[in-house]
Amino acid sequence: MDRTSALVPTIVLLLHRKQAAWVLHDPDQGWEPRELWGEPVFDLSSAADLTAVLREIDDKVGTTNHLASFAVQVLSDEESAPLLEQLSPTLTRLQVSNWQVLWLEPLLAQAERHRPSPCHTLRDILPDSGKARVWRDEVLLPLIAERLWGEPAWPPAPVTPPNPDDSALQRRVRELEQRCASLEAQRGSGPLPEGEALLSFLPALYPHVFSTLSGADLALLIGRVEPFEIPSPYAEPSTEVVRKKQREFLALPREVQRALVQLVRSVAPQLKPRPEIAHHIERLLSEE
Repeated sequence: MDRTSALVPTIVLLLHRKQAAWVLHDPDQGWEPRELWGEPVFDLSSAADLTAVLREIDDKVGTTNHLASFAVQVLSDEESAPLLEQLSPTLTRLQVSNWQVLWLEPLLAQAERHRPSPCHTLRDILPDSGKARVWRDEVLLPLIAERLWGEPAWPPAPVTPPNPDDSALQRRVRELEQRCASLEAQRGSGPLPEGEALLSFLPALYPHVFSTLSGADLALLIGRVEPFEIPSPYAEPSTEVVRKKQREFLALPREVQRALVQLVRSVAPQLKPRPEIAHHIERLLSEE
């Protein structure tokens, strides 16, 4: 599914803490939260409940081909993931071919960083009144549109060059670069990675890292003024590439490894390392 699907009516199914809600996006009329059996949110206890939700949505849309006329985007958190086991066969039976599943947590984390949320569950997000509606309409739904179709969620913030004298993070970046230069001189065996090259290790260390760290965050990590342009969606690397980059990371001097994960921890403490390298990263962080 690519950005051209923004021209197709789209159903976004949100699955959060084993609750389901759905929002209809029309290319001309925008977003419209819809109900399930007269309620904005439906509690799920099994994969069969999710199947029932999809059939209910199929009945509700009421077009000639029902769900088959729509793109279906399922945004699920980790807690709700076990409920997806019947998703593919159910959508096949409903003749839906244009669909995908995306992880909801990185979007919620990015939305929270942009503007702290008054919402904790879908029941908080979906009401059509109060601060929750403002946050939903001005933060969450524009961010979903950016994730799905590449439409900028918010006007770009003015970029102010960082002041190295006032930024503890910038001091850490300089220290990391100095360590690389010092170690390179000591070992005399070719250059160590720095700047953008160091960022290339991040997808091998943290899943969905570029869904959590913005282009501005990444620029700040290496002391660059201009934000990076990160494709949306950003394709996760293959298992082979992840393993190769992990081996390259482990071959770096330990203090360079430690400095990089410390930088990541300082800007995105919610990021969880990939399981196969999590223990090593925790040991690095314990050496602070």
